[in-house]
Amino acid sequence: ALEYQLTRPGPGREYLGSLLDPLDGHPELLETLQRHISNNLNRQRTARVMHIHTNTIDYRLKRIAQLTGFDPTQPSGLWYLRSALVARTYRSS
Repeated sequence: ALEYQLTRPGPGREYLGSLLDPLDGHPELLETLQRHISNNLNRQRTARVMHIHTNTIDYRLKRIAQLTGFDPTQPSGLWYLRSALVARTYRSS
């Protein structure tokens, strides 16, 4: 239901999509967030897929939290960031 609502134009979609704007200058952080989510929040698997150390994943997740104000390691922050990724996909189209 949420994904359907996020496909509809409106202020909610624009707001959620804008939550990731601070990452625009940091493509490696956006990629880390996307891959971390697609790997079921498994830091080791994400690091292996990205060919980087798990400490780098930890650093990047902390940086994402600093820049966006939403912590991807906490359920509430992750919810906003996941929703923002979906909204951003449709915001571009």
